Amino acid sequence: MPILQIDRMHCGYGDFESVHGISFRVASGEIFALLGPNGAGKTSIIMALAGHARVFSGRITYQDADLTSIATARRVRHGIALAPEGRRLFPDLSVDENLEIGGYIHNKTDNEHSRGRILSLFPRLKERLSQQAGSLSGGEQQMLAI
Repeated sequence: MPILQIDRMHCGYGDFESVHGISFRVASGEIFALLGPNGAGKTSIIMALAGHARVFSGRITYQDADLTSIATARRVRHGIALAPEGRRLFPDLSVDENLEIGGYIHNKTDNEHSRGRILSLFPRLKERLSQQAGSLSGGEQQMLAI
């Protein structure tokens, strides 16, 4: 049973279709990579999965939920998010404040649960909660962005 399935998806931006009918499945625990030359549609596929590119047709299923036409914020609640290369942190705010802002889509209980999970996955961030995000190393900033 796949955890993620893309079925005959066509996607792109505005009226421009950049990906034509891609299908793949990813099983739980499986390592999966999208490979191809520049312009092959790798970024468009990831952007469509996260809700940032238009899906013209086809289907995106994650953990048995159809994500094809739901809003980006609802996809985040399902655990689908994009950590952009530029990190987009608030460098003058603390790690703790960045985590609080990042959890704005959750209610207080869910946010506290998510925070606990984040800090268990990235214990280095727990050590740096009061530190300004801009003073973290590149790797620590990426952890915070995720």
